[in-house]
Amino acid sequence: MQVTGSDAVRIAFETMGGGLPLVLSHGLFGDRTTWRSAGYVDALADSHRLGLIDARGQGGSDAPHDAESYRIDHQVDDVIAVLDELNISRWRSGEHRWAASSALELLTECSNSPWNTGA
Repeated sequence: MQVTGSDAVRIAFETMGGGLPLVLSHGLFGDRTTWRSAGYVDALADSHRLGLIDARGQGGSDAPHDAESYRIDHQVDDVIAVLDELNISRWRSGEHRWAASSALELLTECSNSPWNTGA
């Protein structure tokens, strides 16, 4: 599936499983399939509704050519666009290295907004 994130960049994502929503963000040079090949999808899908997102420039998401398009605020907006598309207002988050800084910004931005991690 795809959703249009901030600045009209298309973000690829997929969902599977059931239960508490868990958004998994891959590391640099990876994509959403990283979680499957590492065994996380099989281990978590029975107890969680997984959201696997390709960051902009990775996997099936658009890859803008200008550096400004890769700012953390755009990455946060992309995750929020996916959450909105899936009608998810409370979730948990899992990140792999590079994505951790975006996740921290996401938590900061969402702490006083309709989006809430339920942490």
